[in-house]
Amino acid sequence: MLSTLRFIIVVIAGSLLGLASAWWVLNDPRLDISPRLGVWSVAGSEANPYAAARLARSTAGRLTPSQGIALIAERDGDGARLNPACTYLIEGPMPVDAVWTLTIGNERGRLTVNPAGRVAFTSADSFRYDPGNRVQIGVGPEMGTGDFIVTGGLDSLRVTLRLYSPTFASHPPDPAELPTITRRTCPAGAPA
Repeated sequence: MLSTLRFIIVVIAGSLLGLASAWWVLNDPRLDISPRLGVWSVAGSEANPYAAARLARSTAGRLTPSQGIALIAERDGDGARLNPACTYLIEGPMPVDAVWTLTIGNERGRLTVNPAGRVAFTSADSFRYDPGNRVQIGVGPEMGTGDFIVTGGLDSLRVTLRLYSPTFASHPPDPAELPTITRRTCPAGAPA
Protein backbone atom coordinates (compact mmCIF):
# COMPACT_ATOMS: atom_id res chain seq x y z
CA MET A 1 0.00 0.00 0.00
CA LEU A 2 2.75 2.45 0.93
CA SER A 3 4.74 1.70 -2.22
CA THR A 4 1.63 2.30 -4.38
CA LEU A 5 1.06 5.64 -2.66
CA ARG A 6 4.71 6.63 -3.23
CA PHE A 7 4.42 5.63 -6.87
CA ILE A 8 1.30 7.79 -7.32
CA ILE A 9 3.00 10.76 -5.61
CA VAL A 10 6.09 10.41 -7.84
CA VAL A 11 3.95 10.20 -11.00
CA ILE A 12 1.91 13.27 -10.01
CA ALA A 13 5.01 15.26 -9.01
CA GLY A 14 6.78 14.29 -12.25
CA SER A 15 3.76 15.26 -14.32
CA LEU A 16 3.46 18.63 -12.58
CA LEU A 17 7.19 19.33 -13.02
CA GLY A 18 6.99 18.35 -16.69
CA LEU A 19 3.99 20.61 -17.32
CA ALA A 20 5.63 23.49 -15.43
CA SER A 21 8.87 23.16 -17.42
CA ALA A 22 6.96 23.04 -20.72
CA TRP A 23 5.01 26.16 -19.75
CA TRP A 24 8.25 27.95 -18.81
CA VAL A 25 9.99 27.02 -22.06
CA LEU A 26 7.03 28.20 -24.16
CA ASN A 27 6.74 31.52 -22.31
CA ASP A 28 10.39 32.51 -21.83
CA PRO A 29 11.35 35.11 -24.49
CA ARG A 30 15.05 34.46 -23.86
CA LEU A 31 14.66 31.20 -25.77
CA ASP A 32 13.45 32.98 -28.91
CA ILE A 33 16.37 32.53 -31.27
CA SER A 34 14.38 32.85 -34.49
CA PRO A 35 16.13 34.54 -37.41
CA ARG A 36 15.59 38.33 -37.27
CA LEU A 37 14.75 40.63 -40.19
CA GLY A 38 14.76 44.10 -38.62
CA VAL A 39 11.83 44.24 -36.16
CA TRP A 40 10.48 40.97 -37.57
CA SER A 41 11.34 37.41 -36.53
CA VAL A 42 10.66 34.42 -38.76
CA ALA A 43 7.77 32.47 -37.24
CA GLY A 44 8.15 28.74 -36.74
CA SER A 45 11.74 28.59 -37.88
CA GLU A 46 13.00 25.02 -38.17
CA ALA A 47 16.13 26.12 -36.30
CA ASN A 48 14.09 27.04 -33.21
CA PRO A 49 11.82 24.29 -31.87
CA TYR A 50 10.65 26.58 -29.03
CA ALA A 51 9.39 29.19 -31.50
CA ALA A 52 7.72 26.45 -33.55
CA ALA A 53 5.96 25.18 -30.41
CA ARG A 54 4.86 28.73 -29.47
CA LEU A 55 3.52 29.23 -32.98
CA ALA A 56 1.63 25.92 -32.88
CA ARG A 57 0.06 27.01 -29.58
CA SER A 58 -1.04 30.38 -30.99
CA THR A 59 -3.24 31.15 -33.97
CA ALA A 60 -0.46 33.00 -35.84
CA GLY A 61 -0.48 30.23 -38.40
CA ARG A 62 2.49 28.67 -40.05
CA LEU A 63 2.94 28.73 -43.78
CA THR A 64 4.43 25.84 -45.69
CA PRO A 65 7.50 26.62 -47.82
CA SER A 66 5.36 26.44 -50.96
CA GLN A 67 3.18 29.25 -49.56
CA GLY A 68 5.72 31.69 -48.12
CA ILE A 69 6.75 32.82 -44.63
CA ALA A 70 5.16 34.39 -41.57
CA LEU A 71 6.98 37.16 -39.71
CA ILE A 72 6.15 38.30 -36.17
CA ALA A 73 6.94 41.60 -34.44
CA GLU A 74 6.55 42.04 -30.70
CA ARG A 75 8.95 45.02 -30.41
CA ASP A 76 9.13 48.38 -32.17
CA GLY A 77 12.10 49.78 -34.09
CA ASP A 78 13.66 51.07 -30.85
CA GLY A 79 13.48 47.62 -29.24
CA ALA A 80 10.65 48.46 -26.83
CA ARG A 81 7.94 45.85 -26.34
CA LEU A 82 4.76 46.65 -28.29
CA ASN A 83 2.02 47.95 -25.99
CA PRO A 84 -1.67 47.93 -27.01
CA ALA A 85 -2.18 51.23 -25.12
CA CYS A 86 0.30 53.01 -27.43
CA THR A 87 -0.09 54.20 -31.03
CA TYR A 88 2.29 52.90 -33.72
CA LEU A 89 2.94 53.51 -37.39
CA ILE A 90 3.84 50.51 -39.52
CA GLU A 91 5.50 52.15 -42.48
CA GLY A 92 7.77 51.14 -45.28
CA PRO A 93 8.10 48.95 -48.32
CA MET A 94 6.42 45.64 -48.91
CA PRO A 95 8.03 43.08 -51.21
CA VAL A 96 6.79 43.74 -54.72
CA ASP A 97 6.47 40.10 -55.79
CA ALA A 98 4.42 38.89 -52.80
CA VAL A 99 0.82 38.95 -51.72
CA TRP A 100 0.76 39.89 -48.03
CA THR A 101 -1.46 40.14 -44.96
CA LEU A 102 -0.73 42.16 -41.81
CA THR A 103 -2.71 41.08 -38.73
CA ILE A 104 -2.99 42.57 -35.23
CA GLY A 105 -3.48 40.30 -32.21
CA ASN A 106 -2.02 39.47 -28.84
CA GLU A 107 0.88 37.17 -27.98
CA ARG A 108 -1.46 34.18 -27.65
CA GLY A 109 -2.89 34.77 -31.13
CA ARG A 110 -6.23 36.32 -30.11
CA LEU A 111 -7.28 38.89 -32.70
CA THR A 112 -8.31 42.42 -31.81
CA VAL A 113 -11.99 43.24 -31.38
CA ASN A 114 -13.03 46.73 -32.44
CA PRO A 115 -16.14 48.53 -33.72
CA ALA A 116 -14.86 48.56 -37.30
CA GLY A 117 -14.31 44.80 -37.26
CA ARG A 118 -10.90 45.31 -38.86
CA VAL A 119 -8.16 42.96 -37.67
CA ALA A 120 -5.87 43.06 -40.71
CA PHE A 121 -4.88 44.67 -43.97
CA THR A 122 -3.88 42.85 -47.13
CA SER A 123 -2.05 43.77 -50.28
CA ALA A 124 -5.48 43.95 -51.91
CA ASP A 125 -7.04 46.47 -49.52
CA SER A 126 -4.32 48.69 -48.07
CA PHE A 127 -5.00 52.14 -49.44
CA ARG A 128 -1.93 54.16 -48.44
CA TYR A 129 0.53 53.18 -51.17
CA ASP A 130 3.05 55.57 -52.59
CA PRO A 131 5.00 54.95 -55.81
CA GLY A 132 7.67 52.95 -53.91
CA ASN A 133 5.14 50.26 -52.90
CA ARG A 134 5.22 51.57 -49.32
CA VAL A 135 2.44 51.19 -46.76
CA GLN A 136 1.39 53.37 -43.85
CA ILE A 137 -0.78 51.51 -41.36
CA GLY A 138 -1.59 52.94 -37.94
CA VAL A 139 -2.25 50.78 -34.89
CA GLY A 140 -3.54 52.02 -31.54
CA PRO A 141 -6.26 52.05 -28.90
CA GLU A 142 -8.37 54.76 -30.61
CA MET A 143 -9.26 55.18 -34.26
CA GLY A 144 -6.87 57.27 -36.33
CA THR A 145 -6.81 58.54 -39.90
CA GLY A 146 -5.93 56.54 -43.00
CA ASP A 147 -5.32 52.81 -42.80
CA PHE A 148 -5.75 52.09 -39.08
CA ILE A 149 -6.42 49.10 -36.83
CA VAL A 150 -7.78 49.67 -33.32
CA THR A 151 -6.17 47.37 -30.73
CA GLY A 152 -9.54 46.80 -29.06
CA GLY A 153 -8.76 45.74 -25.49
CA LEU A 154 -5.77 43.48 -26.18
CA ASP A 155 -3.59 42.71 -23.16
CA SER A 156 -0.43 42.43 -25.30
CA LEU A 157 0.38 43.29 -28.90
CA ARG A 158 1.79 41.21 -31.75
CA VAL A 159 1.93 42.13 -35.44
CA THR A 160 1.98 39.19 -37.85
CA LEU A 161 3.06 39.76 -41.46
CA ARG A 162 2.53 36.87 -43.85
CA LEU A 163 4.31 37.00 -47.20
CA TYR A 164 2.79 34.63 -49.73
CA SER A 165 5.55 33.81 -52.19
CA PRO A 166 7.43 30.50 -52.35
CA THR A 167 10.72 32.33 -53.01
CA PHE A 168 10.75 33.71 -49.44
CA ALA A 169 10.79 30.24 -47.85
CA SER A 170 14.28 29.60 -49.18
CA HIS A 171 15.46 33.21 -49.38
CA PRO A 172 13.78 35.57 -46.86
CA PRO A 173 13.44 39.21 -47.89
CA ASP A 174 16.07 41.74 -46.89
CA PRO A 175 15.07 43.82 -43.82
CA ALA A 176 15.22 46.93 -46.06
CA GLU A 177 12.32 45.42 -48.07
CA LEU A 178 10.06 45.28 -44.99
CA PRO A 179 8.15 47.97 -43.06
CA THR A 180 9.33 49.27 -39.70
CA ILE A 181 7.25 49.85 -36.58
CA THR A 182 7.57 53.27 -34.92
CA ARG A 183 5.97 54.27 -31.62
CA ARG A 184 4.05 57.53 -32.10
CA THR A 185 2.29 58.22 -28.79
CA CYS A 186 1.97 56.42 -25.49
CA PRO A 187 0.01 57.30 -22.33
CA ALA A 188 2.00 58.45 -19.31
CA GLY A 189 3.09 55.53 -17.17
CA ALA A 190 2.88 52.95 -19.96
CA PRO A 191 5.85 50.55 -19.87
CA ALA A 192 8.55 51.27 -22.41
